[in-house]
Amino acid sequence: MNRRKKIIKKLQKKDKKANAKLHKSSKPVYVSKAEREKLAERADSDRSSNEQSNTEPSIAGQSITEPSITEQADCGQRDKEQLDNE
Repeated sequence: MNRRKKIIKKLQKKDKKANAKLHKSSKPVYVSKAEREKLAERADSDRSSNEQSNTEPSIAGQSITEPSITEQADCGQRDKEQLDNE
């Protein structure tokens, strides 16, 4: 019985290892501290380059801004008044 038990245990251990190789871990791959710093620097440089390209356009030195909500409401009221007068 003892010899048979050892053989079975050995085969079960072998099967367990083979099964573990088939099912890879869902654990994320380790990224070293130096690599994380490099990635952070790249992200910062990408953000800064995007911010520079997304600056507001200007005409003759004046920046173009969108009208505020109150200005939009005033324009809407003026349009309604003009339509009523016509």
